Amino acid sequence: MHCPVCSDQSLKTVCTTNGVEIDICDHCDGIWLDRGEIFHFSTQTKKTETLFSEATKQQRPTDRLSPRTGNPMVEITIPEGPAIDYCPETEGLWLDKNELNGLLATNREINLQIDRNFRNRQAAVESPGQGVAGNDAQSTVFADTALLALPNLFLHSSLTLVGLYFFLGIILIAIVEFAGLQVEAAIIIAVVIALIQFLLGPFIMDLSLCWLYRMTWVELESLPGHLQEFIERVSKDQGIRPPRMGIIDDGSPQAFTYGHTPNNARIVLSQGLIDILEPEETEAVVAHEIGHAVHWDMFFNDRYSVGPANNLLHLPDVNPRSDTWKKKCCRCSASRLHGVPALSPE
Repeated sequence: MHCPVCSDQSLKTVCTTNGVEIDICDHCDGIWLDRGEIFHFSTQTKKTETLFSEATKQQRPTDRLSPRTGNPMVEITIPEGPAIDYCPETEGLWLDKNELNGLLATNREINLQIDRNFRNRQAAVESPGQGVAGNDAQSTVFADTALLALPNLFLHSSLTLVGLYFFLGIILIAIVEFAGLQVEAAIIIAVVIALIQFLLGPFIMDLSLCWLYRMTWVELESLPGHLQEFIERVSKDQGIRPPRMGIIDDGSPQAFTYGHTPNNARIVLSQGLIDILEPEETEAVVAHEIGHAVHWDMFFNDRYSVGPANNLLHLPDVNPRSDTWKKKCCRCSASRLHGVPALSPE
């Protein structure tokens, strides 16, 4: 891609301080944001969505060409902010350095900062003759990048589960020891609570999502054509009913599934996820969520909630079969379904 201002300059990919990759011109410091990328930098996505929705209503011709298509862009004016360039075909945004500063100054909820350390390391690799030797510079980049590694999800999940089991186990043990409750009665109470949670949980989720998160249920026919066809085809191939689809009116990418069984699963997507991802990527996310339903993950998750009661009798609180099934799903349900690379914003 070439810079719309410096036509002879190619855009380079850099990281922002929150880890999102964007494209920048090293010559003029202008930046290009692909469709929906602006929401990654907003703490109030709904406000930002409204802001840019209003701006795109008034479009003026400009001679600047879109880095993506090479066709002329249009100029839009952010309310109480700068005028920027907008590509109607791809919904991408071009911001000059001054325009970016103006946008950040007038909209405090948006925080977009280039990781200067990343740019310096990148420059060291591209110009080995200046300062650090090429191989050493590249090693420095990788060494520094390692410091930005993602958190250990297994460790965090394990600590969370151990903490939950600890507190629930303590409560049940305290009831047995100090309230004179029989161990068998405590186990029955735990099972009854888990059963009620399993039966009512999806319906409570339905209400909370609609009331608190502005989710709306949509028919498959109202989804993008490619997504409708994909859901119907995968559901038929897997021998389940097409899941009920919900859309959350929010710019942040979100996707999750819940329900009782594969045949009454609900899949919830955010509008931001649909807007940001390419069609194939959206299908991969949905395939991953369908995988949770196909492998009965929703059912087996409730099995773990009875774990603290098992501790009272020193019984194993993990069903080996369900653990195997969960590992299968964790190895990318999407790939098992239709060879689609699995993506998960959960």
